[in-house]
Amino acid sequence: MIGSFARRTHNDRGAVSALTALAILPIIAVTAVGVDGGRVFVEDQRVKTASEAGAMAAASDWVRTGTACTTSALGLVKANAGESTLANCSTAGSRYSGVVTVAASKDVAALFGSVIGRESTTVESTASVQVRPVGGMNGLRPTALCQDSPALVAWRNSGFSSSQIFSVDFTGTCGDIPGNWGVLDFDGGSNRTPDLQSWINSGYPGMVSVGQEFNGDPGIPSPALQMDSVVGKTVTVPVFDRSRLQGSTSVFHVSSFVQMEVIAVQLNGSASSRNVSVRFKTAPIAGAQGSSGSAGNGVVTWSPCQLDGNGVCS
Repeated sequence: MIGSFARRTHNDRGAVSALTALAILPIIAVTAVGVDGGRVFVEDQRVKTASEAGAMAAASDWVRTGTACTTSALGLVKANAGESTLANCSTAGSRYSGVVTVAASKDVAALFGSVIGRESTTVESTASVQVRPVGGMNGLRPTALCQDSPALVAWRNSGFSSSQIFSVDFTGTCGDIPGNWGVLDFDGGSNRTPDLQSWINSGYPGMVSVGQEFNGDPGIPSPALQMDSVVGKTVTVPVFDRSRLQGSTSVFHVSSFVQMEVIAVQLNGSASSRNVSVRFKTAPIAGAQGSSGSAGNGVVTWSPCQLDGNGVCS
């Protein structure tokens, strides 16, 4: 009787050991999958961050130098996701209105490959950054330039590459208002000379956006405005595409922005002899508001528009 009980106990222990062994295998497999899955998730996030960082750097280089897929930009992919990460870069459009895309991939070795039947997993990510004209910014001077000014038309036609000094006078008509220049009242106040002078010297601190309309002073800016304070400086001014009404009731519609180095200002003498000499420049402004509808005069910004197929670059 005792012997029979001992044999049954021994057999039960053997059966339990066998069942335990069988149960441990799936537990190990589940644990392996969890550990390797966690590693894949972490590396996937790193690759996503790396592709976006590389695309942002590539867009910045594209705007500033004309070359997007630089070694330094793609180096950010490896810096963020590891040396084993592969990256490639492509562009569409132009450096002043286009999209740069960086794709990154990395093989993540499985720690428990023999258990889960997979030696490695490839994680991939694609990020696109859009370059487009600035749609809103602050720090503007209040002297607005007509979009159809011959000088500005020549600058656009050059592909924003001309280093020519243009003499912009106060003749011609833009919309219904004579003159290629207009002085804008940014804050809707009394348009006092001290306010205008402060904006000329240091720029308007508030935000000005494409599509806004401002009252202004058409015609020739008063010699009382000390425009000499910006001679030798590089400033950014609004560009207007249309205007209406006359005198102090005139209204200007902002269509874009342009940056220029002010070479000389002549506001004294006869009307025909008054002018402003400028050299237009491209202006890459990181973090500014973008605008897909702006005409664009070389003042651009960039921002992410798509990550792994999510988002629209238009």
